[in-house]
Amino acid sequence: MRGLNKKLVARLVERNVVVAFEIDYGVSVTCYLRSRVGGNYTIASGFAICSTTEKFEESAGKNKAAGRALKALINQTHGEVVRSHWDDFPKSWSKRQIDRVLKSGTLYKSWYRAGTGT
Repeated sequence: MRGLNKKLVARLVERNVVVAFEIDYGVSVTCYLRSRVGGNYTIASGFAICSTTEKFEESAGKNKAAGRALKALINQTHGEVVRSHWDDFPKSWSKRQIDRVLKSGTLYKSWYRAGTGT
């Protein structure tokens, strides 16, 4: 799991989760965690927007999204809501930033077993 800090990886391995990243290059990173407790699966998600700067920081986005997903899994919440409408964004955001997120197209998805890197 390249790009994640060691402490976060250790926490993911401890919980024995399967990790998936959905990366929309230049815009956002979404992390999905799947955990099995007994016979039931729990899925948590975390979302990080990386479009506030000109340079897309994949590693920082992965760390934020994975941390938020882990927090959601621990707290048994549904994770963070993905913004999909103009009204969902803070008033401080520029039109360009919002358009960039809403009009993003290319997605990259990868699944990893926590701690294995594969």
